[in-house]
Amino acid sequence: MNLSKKDLHRPAPGFRREAITHVAAKLFYDQGFNNTSLADIANCIGFLKPVIYESFVDKRDLLNGVASTGIEAGLLKLGTEPQSDANSDELIDRLILVQEVFIFFHKHIVVYIREELNLRSEDASRIRAKRRKFDETLLQWIENLNEQKHTNVCNPEYAALSISGMITWPVFWYENQKSRYYSVPVFVIVFHVSVSFAIHFFFVLFLRKIDQNYS
Repeated sequence: MNLSKKDLHRPAPGFRREAITHVAAKLFYDQGFNNTSLADIANCIGFLKPVIYESFVDKRDLLNGVASTGIEAGLLKLGTEPQSDANSDELIDRLILVQEVFIFFHKHIVVYIREELNLRSEDASRIRAKRRKFDETLLQWIENLNEQKHTNVCNPEYAALSISGMITWPVFWYENQKSRYYSVPVFVIVFHVSVSFAIHFFFVLFLRKIDQNYS
């Protein structure tokens, strides 16, 4: 089969959108949203610029795609509301999965936080709703564990927000602390182990024991 030059620059739709979003996240992260053009993104990937418009309406629509990715992936890993027989170890496992996703998509998350004002208002509102859903689901988990006597937390809402921040904000520390003396894979492993330990330490020692003096 003979392929035209046009065909060679028009990849499959699923791969296309994912590739565009991934490269856009990197360029928005490195250069900023306002300093990055769609031509820059197309050239970096090796696509023709019109291919981008087959997946995104414009650059702000692409920013929405980048900003949504990390939040949606984290919400997916956290899952739905807990079952009645859920336990604290299951929540810890889910939080570690969320943290792994946030490490993988750390550029997407940082871009969202830095560039939120460049999002269309309706897009920003949708992403904030997803963030609230994440925090609400985490809160439901902690309240459920309280009811099942796995934890004894007097302020589940505060605990949920603390854990959410613990998982989200280290992505800034991760990038700022990368050293030329370590390869990226090694640093990711170290970072993953450190944050996983922090989550477990916080949950086991803080959530399980903090309220013993109040009972």
